[in-house]
Amino acid sequence: MEKIGVGIITCNRESFFEQCFKSLPHDKIGCVVVINDGRMLSKYTRDEIKQNSTYLIENENNLGVGKSKNKALQFLLD
Repeated sequence: MEKIGVGIITCNRESFFEQCFKSLPHDKIGCVVVINDGRMLSKYTRDEIKQNSTYLIENENNLGVGKSKNKALQFLLD
């Protein structure tokens, strides 16, 4: 079975992000990249991400949705 890549953009909505992340069918996904475009995520969330072999990219400055999506797509294509 072929696997897919998923990009998630989040900005200051950690509880919603956790709900979204946990709902993913991780057995069907080859790569997940999370672009955090807001304040730093909690240690709990960072640890949860690491356990699922997910890549976390945290923007130093808020780039907005468009640039963050482009960053995620480029990461997945590479």
